[in-house]
Amino acid sequence: MPLWTLKNSKILIVDDYAEMRSMLRSMLMAYGAEDIKQSSNGEDAVEKIANHKFDIILCDYNLGEGKDGQQVLEEAKHREILPLATTFIMVTAENTAMMVMGAIDYQPDAYLAKPVTKVTLQARLRKIIEKKEFTKKISIEIDKKEYGKASKLCDEAMSDHPALRLELQSLKYTLLTTIGDHDAAEALCKQVLADRDVPWAQLGLGKVYFSQQRYGDARELLEDIIADNSDFVAAYDLLSKTQKKLGDSQAAEETLAKAIQKSPKSLVRQRELGELAVLNENHTVAERACRDAMLIGKHSVLRKANDYVNYSQALVKNNKGKEALKIADRIKSAFKRDHDARLQAEICKSTVHQALGDDAKAVASVDAALVLYEKYGPNFSSGAGIALAKSCLKYNKEEEADTIIKDVAKNNHEDKAVLAEINQTYEDAGLSGKAEEAIAAAIDEIAEINNEGVRLINEGKIAESIELFKKAAKALPLNHTICLNAAQSYILLMKKEGANKQHLNEAMLYLSTVKDVDSVKKKYNELMASCREIALQAG
Repeated sequence: MPLWTLKNSKILIVDDYAEMRSMLRSMLMAYGAEDIKQSSNGEDAVEKIANHKFDIILCDYNLGEGKDGQQVLEEAKHREILPLATTFIMVTAENTAMMVMGAIDYQPDAYLAKPVTKVTLQARLRKIIEKKEFTKKISIEIDKKEYGKASKLCDEAMSDHPALRLELQSLKYTLLTTIGDHDAAEALCKQVLADRDVPWAQLGLGKVYFSQQRYGDARELLEDIIADNSDFVAAYDLLSKTQKKLGDSQAAEETLAKAIQKSPKSLVRQRELGELAVLNENHTVAERACRDAMLIGKHSVLRKANDYVNYSQALVKNNKGKEALKIADRIKSAFKRDHDARLQAEICKSTVHQALGDDAKAVASVDAALVLYEKYGPNFSSGAGIALAKSCLKYNKEEEADTIIKDVAKNNHEDKAVLAEINQTYEDAGLSGKAEEAIAAAIDEIAEINNEGVRLINEGKIAESIELFKKAAKALPLNHTICLNAAQSYILLMKKEGANKQHLNEAMLYLSTVKDVDSVKKKYNELMASCREIALQAG
């Protein structure tokens, strides 16, 4: 049997202490490693991950100023620059892995507690690498988004390697949920759980129930999981989301607070607690959680301007108006090239000025926000648009509010939560009838565009359908249906006339706007598969 070696492995060590990097390098070299790169900070680590393909990444959690190890991992996964086959190990201070655990979607392959020994490092690496070697071909296809091929390879591997069946079933589950086949994912989880309680399958079944809107079933299952394993932080996260869907925001807040006691250094977790506390008018918790979300997210790719807005609003509720204004002013500098953030900053300032009793400045901020809206149109998020509409209604700018609400409704005509918020906005202003009118008009307009596009396609006028959907997408850049139909029209044209690089790029651009939208995941994956086929044909 050949000796275990790292001779052909490409490795990245990330640590802000040169002595620690040197020590880990020496340990790895003892097992044959030769190609070892080093980073002393998170920013450099992300850059190296983007520009090099590594087999192994050893990343310390605490990296001094700038990004921490969790934020390096989050950005690498968020930007899809970390191959699935890469082994990512987070090095932490002793027994602190729970404390630094982020969202379930951004977990490393393992945590390694300090002090690190040569024997422990080798044992951990060997175990993970051997498992990943069996699934390497599958991982490559998943990275290429060739989910059909990956699924077939997964089934073959389960037959050939029964000892790794559980690991492969976990990978199969990920594949099924990625393509939106929740029924098959449910059957797989139940098959695994029929033999024994496996954490990923338990949580996976809960996620399936949640996706199928079976919130009662999800709550019951997740409560049982937590009763058996009180440290299963991801189960708390999902239970909180489920309780919120069931209308019990107070229980959702309490559940998430328990998760944060166990693992507080997660931006997503703190953000969601802050939002729940705002909803429940628990201003003390809201201030603390929103502040922590803002601070934790300072160097994170997942940060949002809304984290600053929520913190500012929480400060207002706690009669800290001057401090709230300072936070609102920081939004522009923190998100310099983000038009949506600039709009949110002005709306936030308007709210704070109003709380401070300065209506003139409040109106000036609303006017500044309207200038931005006029300049950049409906490219703003639904949250920013509705917030601006609320401010307009407050200061007797009903016509401007109506225009913004119509844009929001058209961009989100199938999003029940957004439409409900529009209803509430008008109801709070004593104009409840207007909401129904705006929503109905939006639905009719989108239906008319789609029907006309389908008619043109059926008549073989694909180029004309492209022009129709392009024009619609320019006016409604955030409407998922319009963007999908624009992409589909380009794909149909290429299937008819042959591959065209410009057309392919246009189709991919429209698809990129909906890649993270769960409700259209199945359609997105189908169109992406068509794009990949066309790209292969074009060579």
